[in-house]
Amino acid sequence: GGPDGPRRAGAGRPAGRARSRHRSASPQDAEKVPLIDCYKAPCADGCPIHQDIPAYVELAGRGQYFEALSVICEKNPLPFITGTICAHRCTKGCTRNFYEENIRIREVKLLSAGRGYERYMSVLSPRSTRPERIAVVGGGPGGMAAAFMLARGGARVTLFEKRAALGGIVRYAIPRFRISEASIEKDAAMLQKLGVEIRLNSEVLSPAALLGDGFTHVVLAVGAWVSGELKLEKGCAVDALNFLQAFNRGEVQTGASVAIVGGGNTAIDAARAALRVRGVNKVSMIYRRTKREMPCDEHELAFATEEGVRLLELLAPVAHENGVLTCRRMALGEPDASGRRAPVPTDELVTVAADTVIAAIGEKPDCALLSAAGACVADRGPSAVRQGEKLFLVGDARRGPATVVEAIADAAEVASLILGGEEAEPLPLNAAL
Repeated sequence: GGPDGPRRAGAGRPAGRARSRHRSASPQDAEKVPLIDCYKAPCADGCPIHQDIPAYVELAGRGQYFEALSVICEKNPLPFITGTICAHRCTKGCTRNFYEENIRIREVKLLSAGRGYERYMSVLSPRSTRPERIAVVGGGPGGMAAAFMLARGGARVTLFEKRAALGGIVRYAIPRFRISEASIEKDAAMLQKLGVEIRLNSEVLSPAALLGDGFTHVVLAVGAWVSGELKLEKGCAVDALNFLQAFNRGEVQTGASVAIVGGGNTAIDAARAALRVRGVNKVSMIYRRTKREMPCDEHELAFATEEGVRLLELLAPVAHENGVLTCRRMALGEPDASGRRAPVPTDELVTVAADTVIAAIGEKPDCALLSAAGACVADRGPSAVRQGEKLFLVGDARRGPATVVEAIADAAEVASLILGGEEAEPLPLNAAL
């Protein structure tokens, strides 16, 4: 939120409606416009989980951080993760955009989480009041959110994670300069307070077999770790997810120049990480379309270019040898199935200095694993959340690479389906408000 912290909503207003004083759009006009009520908040409508943003911003503005965090966690059990790296598309609908700039919603969430956490943890406790015994496979954001919501609703939950710690792609592949392990640990600790049994270093090879082990339902939240392959006529590329994991372990060596192939958020993370590798002095992003068609978040691209990443548009890699990446110049043709104009090759070749080439051309779920578990995986677009009476998909396993808050939305749907809608009811801890 900058040196002055997040913008605060006006005090003394009822929860659920926020007001704020706006400066005039004209810098020559010092008169301030009246206070405004967001009677129907467009920020909440733009949020995949429809958080009551006006309510928690209002409470945080009063300094009531525990109460604000309680409102946040009713629909969002990952306040530290989302308070740090959420794509915060809610801000695009903020009414204040018409006058000056949006309220810094994500920063308010993180502020509330930090200052309300200790008290919020003190009111969390196991609530195993229901007969369901649920296995959640995968400890990334989708699995963590599902485990939280199901346990809070009274089910007995066991969370299986094949790695040594929870967090999934957020912990292992998002660079530490974007989110700390401490933030992830705080969200994970809430699961333990709710009585979730967490089994680390526990890979589930047959999710269907869990139903024979006494579990009544299985939730698959195994992420999207299968990377697209960049085929070159000569040479090879480093997989972006492998590079990012090595970067977080401090085990990366690249040479002085690095080329990142791709235009999504993984490519942005890889480019920004490469800039921080000792000895690197040039990082280029190679994209076969133009900036306008890039699927990455706009603000993430802005961070990368501000830090010194060069974006080279309309180039498709052909070969890599002797520190040189040869690319073919592309032109944009008619829209393809994605709705974006398709890249069409030309006869022109372009060379780019690159000691290391990193491929970030998309990820997908492990379809073989999901199919073996009995899930029906869609060829295009998200698969169904419900995969039969006892099997469910959430997060990237369902959608392919998506946002943390979309994974939370899936988790909320699963909790509602399994618990019969009871998860949506107010929790007893809110009586403290």
